[in-house]
Amino acid sequence: MARYIAFRLLVVVPVMVGIMVVTFFVTHVLPADPAVEAAGAYPTPALVRAARIRLGLNHSIFVQLWTYAKQVVQGNLGSSAVTGRSVATEIVDRLPSTLELITLSMVVACTLGVGVAIIASRRGRGIRDGVGKVYGAFGASVPDYFLALLLILLFYTALHVFPAPLGQAGPTAPTITDRSGAYFLDAILAGNGSAVWVGFQHLVLPVAALGIVFGSPIYRVARASIESIERSPYIDYVTMMGGGRRFVLGYVMQNALPPIVTLTGIIYGLLLGGAVLVETVFGWGGVGQYAVQAVDNADYYAIQGFVLMAALFSVLVYFAVDLLHAALDPRVRRAM
Repeated sequence: MARYIAFRLLVVVPVMVGIMVVTFFVTHVLPADPAVEAAGAYPTPALVRAARIRLGLNHSIFVQLWTYAKQVVQGNLGSSAVTGRSVATEIVDRLPSTLELITLSMVVACTLGVGVAIIASRRGRGIRDGVGKVYGAFGASVPDYFLALLLILLFYTALHVFPAPLGQAGPTAPTITDRSGAYFLDAILAGNGSAVWVGFQHLVLPVAALGIVFGSPIYRVARASIESIERSPYIDYVTMMGGGRRFVLGYVMQNALPPIVTLTGIIYGLLLGGAVLVETVFGWGGVGQYAVQAVDNADYYAIQGFVLMAALFSVLVYFAVDLLHAALDPRVRRAM
């Protein structure tokens, strides 16, 4: 196990280097000119030239790549051409709100997906089976941002149940100390009941949109895995020996978990960038919305910083999933 962990950690380095190089070249073929954006609202040729020199864009692309690589090694992701702030600082400020959103969404997605799979996998073709199939088809065909718009239209515009999609709390929310950058978590840490309620209300719709959509692939994998295990001879043996439904279900889930955990980890890693449109719809202010703004403004350093952060997050999540998979499946441990 120790050799396996060391090997996986060593693999992270060339993966991140490759992602950095590819992202650098891809951003530099964007049609927009970041020097024009950095030159201000009324860019003159002189201001654009000065901005190009300030950003280092007057050098060859390979010199720019080498300079950027040295900065990254030092922990410096550069400065935003639009705001002038450190990209690393801006990402750190926005990351907690996105992590809060996608983590709660994954909890909902796993609960919904696995729960529906357990209910629908009961033998027979009754109502439970039909509900499961409808949910699987619905989640696979409806984009998360479209579902988010439908939820806003229904629960905010028509029914006035939840507040306007104006970020994590809205302009009239109680003021609390900003400890993590995630309003709901900070409200809990502050022990402010009113702020907790406001943060919860603003979380419900985006979490529901992401949880419902991404719970669908979890449902399909969970159901296929559960039904495959239920047909196994040792499950039939346990049943014949008088094992109750809950007792048998425990054995089934123990053996069905590895593929579910693997898919959950993959989705969680992708959600950091995959929640971009939902963040934009709700004005969430996380790193996804930051990435959209960076692309709109051709902000090279911001785009590259976001991709590197998302790639590192995904690699670490996949690494954790591998270790959890090994803990669940002794065959994987023996293979190591």
